[in-house]
Amino acid sequence: MKPIIRLPVRFAKKILSDRAFFSVLETMTAAGGDDVAAHALLLSRFRPKNQALARFYLNQRFAEWKAFTDVLKSNGFPRRILEIGTGLGGSAYSLSRMAQAGSLIVTVDNSPLAREYVAIYQRPGRTRIVNVIGDSHAHETLEHVSNALGPGPVDLLYIDGDHSYEGVKADFESYKRFCRPGGLIAFHDIHPDHAHSTGTQTACDSGEVFKFWNELKSLHPRYQEFIETPTQDGFGIGLIEYAG
Repeated sequence: MKPIIRLPVRFAKKILSDRAFFSVLETMTAAGGDDVAAHALLLSRFRPKNQALARFYLNQRFAEWKAFTDVLKSNGFPRRILEIGTGLGGSAYSLSRMAQAGSLIVTVDNSPLAREYVAIYQRPGRTRIVNVIGDSHAHETLEHVSNALGPGPVDLLYIDGDHSYEGVKADFESYKRFCRPGGLIAFHDIHPDHAHSTGTQTACDSGEVFKFWNELKSLHPRYQEFIETPTQDGFGIGLIEYAG
């Protein structure tokens, strides 16, 4: 048996591609499984050499993300997921490592850089991740999403794109068609930021998702909210069971 060669982290980063180094770091941090703490640790440590990319980021309050994903696990983790808003790639990465082999994630973003993030942690033989680049409100993007999903509905629709009231409502109305009856639809940033709740402007900007969420949850009695503290500055995840 050939000996295992262990490279110092700094040296490995210098000689390996972003994709290869991410894989090494994933092994070192044990982030390849369903431990969301390990996912967050890996993403905080990884810095891409590609100067066009910012650092990877799981833009979530950890307690909220863990509570949300624990619910997903308890119901049998979704095998087909549609995410609106790839951002810096953190949530799609975390979901991809919790999903069973053979699952599919389609993630949509209007920035071409989103595809670069996904390409770094895409692994053949694991969950397949398809990145669709385009405005989520455009008919052409909807067609690309439909083609990427192929036949069959999704188990989870995760909406974290346009945070204006009109934008999040449009995403819900446009993409709910892909969700199966009894499937799940989740929204990020359902809690008002301090600019909306106290009139104090901060770096946090959760937009007007909370306005649409408050309307929606009144129509869907089977909903859950994951909000760490009632006075926090934005964030929060909302989850409804879609009746179809």
